[in-house]
Amino acid sequence: MRTPVWNKNEYALLDTSDGNRLENWGGDNVIIRPDPCVMWSNHNKPPQWETAAAKFTRINMANTANTAMNGNADKGKLRGGAFGKDGD
Repeated sequence: MRTPVWNKNEYALLDTSDGNRLENWGGDNVIIRPDPCVMWSNHNKPPQWETAAAKFTRINMANTANTAMNGNADKGKLRGGAFGKDGD
């Protein structure tokens, strides 16, 4: 039987607002992670939003890949893709 990496009793969802969730993963491990289902804004945010140990952000992978491959894309095709040839 496998031992879980974290104890489910140590996790707590503290708050949600503006596309993010504020979570506590035990002790002082408070982090902010994106959650596309959170479409509201909480105007009474707890202070942990300002003191979180880490904040994860969502990036658009398609735009990142286009920028990484010579700074542009030609009609949606990536130049010099992962296999060294133009992608479709």
